[in-house]
Amino acid sequence: MNILFIVNDLNSGSGECVRSIIKKWEGANVTIITTTSTPSGNWHNANIISIPHKINEALYKYKIVLLYFVWPLNSFLFKKMYLKGKEIIESNDIDIVIPVYNTIDALIAGHLLKRKYTDRIKYIPYFLDAFYAGQCPRFMPQWLKKRLALWWERYLLKNADRVIMMDAVKNVYNTDLINEQYVKKVVFLDLPLYNPQQYKFKKEFFPCDQIVLLYAGSMPRNIRNPLFFLKLANQICVNDIHLYIAGSSEYQSLVEEFAQLNNNIHLLGVIDHDKINTLLGESDVVINIGNSLSYMVPCKLFEYMSYGKPIISTYRIDDDPCRSYLDKYKYSLQLDERQDFDIQCNRSKDFLMSLSRETVMEKDSTAFINNRPETFIRQIEEFNK
Repeated sequence: MNILFIVNDLNSGSGECVRSIIKKWEGANVTIITTTSTPSGNWHNANIISIPHKINEALYKYKIVLLYFVWPLNSFLFKKMYLKGKEIIESNDIDIVIPVYNTIDALIAGHLLKRKYTDRIKYIPYFLDAFYAGQCPRFMPQWLKKRLALWWERYLLKNADRVIMMDAVKNVYNTDLINEQYVKKVVFLDLPLYNPQQYKFKKEFFPCDQIVLLYAGSMPRNIRNPLFFLKLANQICVNDIHLYIAGSSEYQSLVEEFAQLNNNIHLLGVIDHDKINTLLGESDVVINIGNSLSYMVPCKLFEYMSYGKPIISTYRIDDDPCRSYLDKYKYSLQLDERQDFDIQCNRSKDFLMSLSRETVMEKDSTAFINNRPETFIRQIEEFNK
């Protein structure tokens, strides 16, 4: 089976989802069109074709203002993606085109390719982010955003052979949009990142005499504020308990301040994803900082669970998207940032005391079934029979 993915950014969460699928897709010949010039990590023999993409910095801020009036377009890269897709289909026997949505360009390119090669390819849009049910652009009224999103979905999905969306938006499509023709083509899955790993306990990167707490991920401003957990870490990271923070942060000065206050808090900076996997295997407990956006599930949560690691997770809103997953995960502690700090601190200490050095989740073939890349692959292969 020959598959063509169209993915804007391979170094994003969407790219990581695609990489997780490719890793498990035996017998598939995969080509990827992307704007990423240097993808990080191992892409498992996929043929990656990068489209040149230059940003004129002087015009960029004005482009953002102008494109507000033609939302959801944020560039015109779909033309380059479409032309490159035509070239690939003409020279290869492509069976399925899978444009991945976190920007609209990939979907438009996939739609145009299906229109060009109606009987030759199958077109399966893959929504890793919510579109109609997603975030409203700043300063845009919700009613206008929904009207525009619905128009675009009708246009782009009318010739789709199948559509895959996230389970988080299922209720919206099964109620508000139940009468839309394209909704009948939708299959609801979830982020394909739950991939149980072989557990590793011998520490090579971290000192063997430490109980290692690891946070691996970004800290975008106004989405993932680390203040509560840093205050917590300052209290619980004593003696042999150490916190390591890997990844980029828009709260860098705050993180550095706490690292200076407590010698048991260590900053690793930005680390390659494959190296992060090694650190996850060696860590004793992993940390998840809650989102302020109810629809944004962090990809790293499933990587944490894939390693069977105990998880300490904070949240600041009742509908934090991580909570429903962690409720099903045996070794997790969820801390409400709005509750009494001393109580949450004591709960954390008790949780750490209750764990052995080799605490892991039991493997369960039914756990998080819609989060397994094999489930996505099975959907595509059965549909293509």
